Amino acid sequence: MIKICNKCYIQKVLDAENFRPQKGSRDGFRNDCRACERKARKIYYDLNPEKACEASRRWVREHPEHHAATKRKWTRKNPDKVAAHQRKSYYGITELEYQKMFSKQSGKCAICEFQFPSSSRGDRRVSPHVDHCHGSGKVRGLLCNHCNRMLGSAKDSVEILKRGIDYLLTKS
Repeated sequence: MIKICNKCYIQKVLDAENFRPQKGSRDGFRNDCRACERKARKIYYDLNPEKACEASRRWVREHPEHHAATKRKWTRKNPDKVAAHQRKSYYGITELEYQKMFSKQSGKCAICEFQFPSSSRGDRRVSPHVDHCHGSGKVRGLLCNHCNRMLGSAKDSVEILKRGIDYLLTKS
């Protein structure tokens, strides 16, 4: 079945992908397509940011379960965006800085040179970990899970790591 949007006048397939459902309407969908609805919402938000934010906050308060489910769904669909946001908030590095670091290391761990897969999609066992100094917060590089845990277990102590090397050399 086809429907014509009453704003852009483009014929589109009548389904939930193109038109938002609306109870009480003749065919069960809004008269404007999702693209036109998005444009209208953006214009309204730009003209009334405080009012739009308050309406959004009120809806979240009134529908906590639906909001949480929507948030979980978005998080599962966008692991790369979630990871980029976490890197920015935890370590202060942008996605561009992260990509430069990844390229500079040729997609490998800075210590053991493990080659990271091109798409790890949030798998913490094989995705690069951002190594940073816990004292200063300065980012040092990207490490694999094992090397990151090794440094963490050694408490970032050069002395502990040197003693570990000496131990390996004498016990081999």
